[in-house]
Amino acid sequence: MTNQLPQKTVTTPLPANETERLAALHRYKILDTSPEIAFDRITALAARLFDLPISLVSLVDESRAWFKSSIGFDASEVPRDATLCSFALLTNEPLIVPDTRQDDRFACNPFVQSEPGVRFYAGAPLLTPDGFNLGTLCLLDTQPHEPLTPKQQATLVDLAAMVVDELELRLAAHRIAQVDAALLEITQAVATVTGDAFFSTLVQHLARALDADYAYIGLVEGGELKRLRTIATCAHAQLVDNLEYSLQDTPCWEVIEQRKICCYPRHVQAQFPDAPLLKPLSVESYVAVPCFDSSGKLLGLLGVMDGKPLEQVQLAESLLTIFALRIATELERQRTEAALQESEERFRTLADNISQLAWMANENGWIFWYNRRWFDYTGTTLGEMQGWGWQQVHHPDHVDRVVKHIRHCFETGEQWEDTFPLRGRDGTYRWFLSRAIPIRDEQGRILQWFGTNTDITERKQAELEIQKFVSLADNSGEFIGMCDMNFVPFYVNPAGQQLVGLDGVQQYIETSVRDFFFPEDQDFVINEFFPRVLREGRAEVEIRFRHFKTGAALWMLYNVFYIRGENKQPIGLAAVSRNITERKQAETTLQEQATLLQLIIDSIGDGLILANPKGEVVLVNQAAERIFGPLTNEHPCEEWAQTYGLYLPDQQTLFPDQQLPLYRAIQGEPANDIEVFVRRNPTAEGRWVSVSGFPVSDRSGNITGGVITCRDVTERKRILQQEQAAREAAERANRIKDEFLAVLSHELRSPLNPILGWTRLLQTGKLDATRQAEAIATIERNAKLQSQLIEDLLDIARIMQGKLTLTATPTSLAFVISAALETVQLAAEAKNIAIVLDLTSDIAPVFGDAARLQQVVWNLLTNAVKFTPSGGQVTVKLKQIGQSAHIRVIDTGKGINPEFLPHVFEYFRQEDGSTTRRFGGLGLGLAIVRQIVELHGGTVSAESAGENQGATFSVQLPVMLQTASITPRPSPTPSETKAPLDNIQVLLVDDDTDTREFQAFLLEQYGAKVTAVSSGAAALEVLEQFVPDVIVSDVGMPHMDGYMLMQQLRALPPEQGGQTPAIALTAYVGEVNHQQALQAGFQQHLAKPIEPDKLIKAITTLVGKK
Repeated sequence: MTNQLPQKTVTTPLPANETERLAALHRYKILDTSPEIAFDRITALAARLFDLPISLVSLVDESRAWFKSSIGFDASEVPRDATLCSFALLTNEPLIVPDTRQDDRFACNPFVQSEPGVRFYAGAPLLTPDGFNLGTLCLLDTQPHEPLTPKQQATLVDLAAMVVDELELRLAAHRIAQVDAALLEITQAVATVTGDAFFSTLVQHLARALDADYAYIGLVEGGELKRLRTIATCAHAQLVDNLEYSLQDTPCWEVIEQRKICCYPRHVQAQFPDAPLLKPLSVESYVAVPCFDSSGKLLGLLGVMDGKPLEQVQLAESLLTIFALRIATELERQRTEAALQESEERFRTLADNISQLAWMANENGWIFWYNRRWFDYTGTTLGEMQGWGWQQVHHPDHVDRVVKHIRHCFETGEQWEDTFPLRGRDGTYRWFLSRAIPIRDEQGRILQWFGTNTDITERKQAELEIQKFVSLADNSGEFIGMCDMNFVPFYVNPAGQQLVGLDGVQQYIETSVRDFFFPEDQDFVINEFFPRVLREGRAEVEIRFRHFKTGAALWMLYNVFYIRGENKQPIGLAAVSRNITERKQAETTLQEQATLLQLIIDSIGDGLILANPKGEVVLVNQAAERIFGPLTNEHPCEEWAQTYGLYLPDQQTLFPDQQLPLYRAIQGEPANDIEVFVRRNPTAEGRWVSVSGFPVSDRSGNITGGVITCRDVTERKRILQQEQAAREAAERANRIKDEFLAVLSHELRSPLNPILGWTRLLQTGKLDATRQAEAIATIERNAKLQSQLIEDLLDIARIMQGKLTLTATPTSLAFVISAALETVQLAAEAKNIAIVLDLTSDIAPVFGDAARLQQVVWNLLTNAVKFTPSGGQVTVKLKQIGQSAHIRVIDTGKGINPEFLPHVFEYFRQEDGSTTRRFGGLGLGLAIVRQIVELHGGTVSAESAGENQGATFSVQLPVMLQTASITPRPSPTPSETKAPLDNIQVLLVDDDTDTREFQAFLLEQYGAKVTAVSSGAAALEVLEQFVPDVIVSDVGMPHMDGYMLMQQLRALPPEQGGQTPAIALTAYVGEVNHQQALQAGFQQHLAKPIEPDKLIKAITTLVGKK
């Protein structure tokens, strides 16, 4: 091919990531470089493998396609729009064109339509590791070819990958060269500087090497790592003042938090819009790396920033990583030097302030340093004393010996110790103990010597004094030992050695002072006794020594005191000890006897106190202290009443002192079973105590003291009081029971009298129709009264068993009051009592049982009418206050006695329970009222100003928060009241003839067809003939009761009546009876006497007929 290239071109589309793709291409710095054999080998290999004449490595720039390597093609570059590679940039897959003239994309392509007339094209993309398409490794021919097979395409892709590998190797080599050059430049710059100069030089050269506007080193401040303080900052090639700022919302915080290098090559402001310094400094790119010390602790960071995008990312990251380690090393070196300097300063300060004369010498013994104490004492200078000049202040009689000894130590490395006199600045000599040790390196070589001279003049004098003391102690028969002021033993006399079983003085010296004492006493001696000796100069204690041979305890009277020198200063301690083991054994025996006596006394259940003639307590047992508390002799027995809280039985008056049993006993007067109330604390409950006192006399009859015995009778007193209270309560309960039974008998018998009387009159047939109607009404009224009495008793039974239940619905209290008024209206009219209503119309409903609430109002109204005389008035008020409805029933009647008012709602309580009482009743109504109201979450109360002042009963009930719709029950229509049991077949079972005939008649009056039988067996026979619609059966019947009947009935098949509904009629009306009936198979349970309406309603409900 020639260099003549077609000029006509067609613009090809650009890749979506063209800007980033070009940036990726330029980072390789490959364009316009000389040919390289590595790339030429790949193109030659491609041409040979595919047997095609043209092979190119084509890199597509902004306006051209430049060929790094070419086979069979002479041009080094072509316009971008003229090359087929422009289309290859649009895909990351190989582009294969078997015949370009058959492809519409190349219809106007000059390379296809003109010279060189390319007919075949196969190109594999040059994809970088980060996914950018730089161009292609392509194959061309002027003849069309078959498409490449998949295997051939894979080979071409592998060759393209080899081209990219070469580019990466070339880039890596270039970067390494960059890093090496920059590293060499920076290293040479900082090689000769340390400390702050190192940091300043580093940031300057780092900014220059990376061509960055800013470079800085920052250290984190505080334990929370929230702030950064720079220690070296370079801005635009100049060192500037350091600064401190918060890390919040900055890229620096990302470095600190993630503890790794963070790089933002561009748009860093967009990523951290709230960073305070990025915008003012016009920062576009940022990279920083954290610095850690050798223990892994975070120190800070090294970072660079620039006003343009960062191109040399890898170079920057490499240099920062390398020099971050160097920064950490320099920081640690600085801190180590500072610590060493501080340590040396502390050492010199310490050495200058110790009491000893201190010095330091080199490895050969040349002394080069003395502390301030040396010069203060000797009055010399360092120039006079350095080297071997110290011999000037040594005593002539000792200097030669000392020099010889110390030279030996310097030569052999042995520790130095000697005593000798040194001359002071006043010319007098004092004795010193000199010690020195060698300081060695890790290999054991001596680097220096450190020595001290301690003034021991007083000890020398003490030795003389002690020697005098020893000469006396050697001839003593008691234990005498000595130790220095640190309690280190150094002498014990022969008698002491023999007493404690020592083998000699050396054993005494080698034994710790702690080990001379019995193990249990050692802590006391060391921690309490010896400190007391040092505080007071002398102390004495009875303590146990340990016998060194037998280990036995030796009781000693241990006396320790100072040994003082000529100047009266303590120079040691001496201990003089006398063996008191026999005396302690005797005391132990006495103590054991006393303890045994105390145990015997304490085992006595009663309290025991023994006192001398002065009233001082000499013996007391635990029982007495439990009663009176701790007894002391601070107060004479005449003051015991005040001191120990002793009262007469009235519990208020203090017991007269001279009447106290102990006082009387000391005076020779016995006292038996005196009752005393004991209360030491005014707020305490107190105890009842029975006390007896007896005088104690010697053989001559002289009073030698007194003894009292005391017994806590509180529990006995409490039991007696409880028995008395229980007896009174039982008597009161019996009275109430007797009164209630008498009233119950009266109230049950009273209605029977008119019932039986009118019944006999009706049986005579002599009453006209008017009197008959009057008789029937009277019988009905008294029967209902008796039924109500029984119902009240049953309600009380349910209440006391917790089985009174409510059927709660939204209920209008105005409707409840109106319904209750209907039942008492006639009684009120009969007594000419006016009933005044004051009912607020807009009362919210309550959620309750309308029947039970009506029972409450009826009870209150009945009582009001009963206890209000003729011509009186009863007022009923209803209003709402807040979330409560208030019902008040106010009468002008007899009122309530104030003494009875608190009991008005109690069971079986009546103000007048005598046979002469004016008003009847069982005393149950108000108790039932209280229980029903409380079950509704309300309260009831009674008020009365007294007799004949009337009474007011108030009921409060919670109203519903949202008003519910209350629909009055519609009255039945005339058609509904006619024959409600029409054509219903009823099987009636009852053994009582009167009851059976009455119930049959009643049901027939309502249209039912009744078959009545007298036993359960007869009922089963009827069921063999037909199946009724409903069965109404008594429960209590002989031979086969209602429960047994139901069991046999429910065992029958449905067609024989096994599922026929059944109602139980019984006088057994407890909750247990109700449940038992339902369990037996009855559907309903009604109480006798039967109310017709309830029975009719129950039947119609069961058979589904209204």
